[in-house]
Amino acid sequence: MIPQLEVCTFNISDLKKTIKYNVSRIELCINKDVGGLTPPKKDIEFAVETNMPIHPIIRPRGGNFLYNNQEMKSMINSISFCREMGCKGIVIGVLDKKNDIDIQKCNELIKYAYGMSLTFHMAKSFRVLYVASEIKPFLNETYVSEIVRKLPQEMQEKGVEIRILVPRFGLINERKNRLHEVVRLSGLNISIGDDDKPLIIKVASIPAAKLQVYFIDNEDYFKRKTVFKNKSGKFHKDNDERCLFFCRGVLETVIKLGWSPDIIHCNDWMSSLIPLLVKTSFSESHLFENTKCIFSIYKNEFKEKLDKKFIEKILDDEEIDEKMLSSLKSNDYNGLLSVAAEYSNAVIRPKEELSKKVEETISNISPKKKLHTIDNDEKSVESHYKLYNEILN
Repeated sequence: MIPQLEVCTFNISDLKKTIKYNVSRIELCINKDVGGLTPPKKDIEFAVETNMPIHPIIRPRGGNFLYNNQEMKSMINSISFCREMGCKGIVIGVLDKKNDIDIQKCNELIKYAYGMSLTFHMAKSFRVLYVASEIKPFLNETYVSEIVRKLPQEMQEKGVEIRILVPRFGLINERKNRLHEVVRLSGLNISIGDDDKPLIIKVASIPAAKLQVYFIDNEDYFKRKTVFKNKSGKFHKDNDERCLFFCRGVLETVIKLGWSPDIIHCNDWMSSLIPLLVKTSFSESHLFENTKCIFSIYKNEFKEKLDKKFIEKILDDEEIDEKMLSSLKSNDYNGLLSVAAEYSNAVIRPKEELSKKVEETISNISPKKKLHTIDNDEKSVESHYKLYNEILN
């Protein structure tokens, strides 16, 4: 059997590099950041003139693979042009609202591809799980709530499948926000130290954004009418346990949902143990087999120390070795950032300068390519979307 060499090129420069090789198939497209789009006509013309086996991708935009009538017309025009130019084949992909192949629309495109080879594009949107301590309008203590409200909605509009998980702090009014328990997801006990703590899952919607939010609840940890400090401004002694319970609870809930995230985007310190847990305690679950973790740092530093037995409580999990927690020995905010960074695939920091201690922690992140600076401006959503695609490809 003669070996076949197939390549994907994202510009004419890449294409020129393949000319000296005996390539059997070239998928021609542009815009790698969104997984490939239809190349301009001039690129197709140039490519065909090289007498290479060109297969342009027919995809008018990034995001999902649900196309309206206008987009279908654009795709048909592109296919017709490719056939007229003498392309060897094309690459298509169309899904319906259930994320299944849209047979009717695919057949419509195939009619115009007569005489050309046809390849079906992967056509699969990816999944992002957003984990944070808060989200508007349910709780708005810090800037985290605004980001976690905006980002999932914008990603969903791009065709990304999303889920959101936050703690059900006592400040959240269940009746006003119409939270209700999801019985099929509740009922599991999570061991923290010598105690088994019941995990209760609740859910509510943000109708205007078509978002559903899941809440991690437990009477001992989240019933109190404060977040991380009591009414006197004193740091809660069990914030370490609340963090550990929340992180484990998030992953157990995902397993109960049977939903496999491509990316878990952890926002701020309350979710900092998730990257470690994904690679240790939950590594045998097929749902997390290919999951990537991103950790976002915010200007929410606390100065207090966590409970001195925090590491011992984490080590109750036999899958975690003490060496894995060496950066957490400081038992503080920076220790949590270090652990999160060590086990994440990417770390996002804001452009604004943080405290000297936090900047020192960030400077020690290794390798440096893990670290990405994304400002919370009008380009924030596109920057996040580009990063998601980078770590998945």
